[in-house]
Amino acid sequence: MSRITKFSGSALLAFALLAGFPGAGAMAQQSAGQEAAHQSAKWFVLRHDKTGYCQTALLISIGGDYRSRSWLKAGGPYNTQAEALEQKETLKAESICAKA
Repeated sequence: MSRITKFSGSALLAFALLAGFPGAGAMAQQSAGQEAAHQSAKWFVLRHDKTGYCQTALLISIGGDYRSRSWLKAGGPYNTQAEALEQKETLKAESICAKA
C-alpha cells in the first residue's frame, strides 16, 4: 500500500519559489493579491435602485473605496455577514428595503 503525502497550497508555492520553477513569481503575486483582497473585504447591505430589493454582499476595497456597479450601498462596512443581515432587517422595518 502506497502512502500519499498532501501539501497545502502555500507549501507547494514555497517549494516552487525555492526550486525556481517558471511562473512561481506570478503564483506568489496572485497569492499575495488574494490575501490583500481578503483582508480588505467587508460586508455591505446593497439596495437595487429601481426595485428597492436589498441583499448582503462581500466587497473589496479598490483604491480606498468599496464599489458596486449597479447597486447602492445601504449599510456597511461590516466585519461579518451577520451584522449586515441585521442591518438589512432594520432597513426592511424602516421601509428602505423592499419586503420580500
